[in-house]
Amino acid sequence: MMGDLATECVGSMLGLAAEISNTSEIVIITVSNFSPFDRARNFLIENAINHGARYGCFVDADMVTPQNGFLELVKELLRMNATIVSGHYYRRGFPFTSHWSVTLGNGAKYVDYPKDSGSYEINCCGLGFCVIDLDFVKERLTKPYFKMEYGESEIVTWEDGWFCEKIKKAGGRILGHSGVRCEHLYSREKIGDDSALRLRIAEMPKFNQSEKEI
Repeated sequence: MMGDLATECVGSMLGLAAEISNTSEIVIITVSNFSPFDRARNFLIENAINHGARYGCFVDADMVTPQNGFLELVKELLRMNATIVSGHYYRRGFPFTSHWSVTLGNGAKYVDYPKDSGSYEINCCGLGFCVIDLDFVKERLTKPYFKMEYGESEIVTWEDGWFCEKIKKAGGRILGHSGVRCEHLYSREKIGDDSALRLRIAEMPKFNQSEKEI
């Protein structure tokens, strides 16, 4: 969490905590205003492992998660013997694509799948709402688990991409669960199935103009 927790997200956060506590012992580790992001995520996952947690659940403060989303992610992780299972959510900005990607040739391509069509193997995902097998992390990965790499003027590798690459190299599986649909808060607007197309259409002229200026 950076800054304040938006009111739009409070209800689902409370529901998520209740959902987890109904099925298992819950440890809530909150990171507020830690930067950069790799420092925050390393703090979270290392504390979870030190507490003896079997599974880790990342949820960003700008994410509205669906009812029973956590249980669906855990069930899929167990069923498919996966290391990470990510819920579906859109990126905050044009062209509002999914956070899931697969590797094609020398590059990555963002992919999307029909709602409620099951889970799909992917190469990388954002960590806004996901469940992680912490035994795999503890036994198969080395520290740092997350790292951001910098070029001369920009970030060239984000912490989620670094983590996913380590998982894949260690033989782990990463899945995107198309049935767990989250909403990503964007300028106090939630990006979901009903709003993503409308936002793309609304921002297309602005995007095309910026391309011409470049």
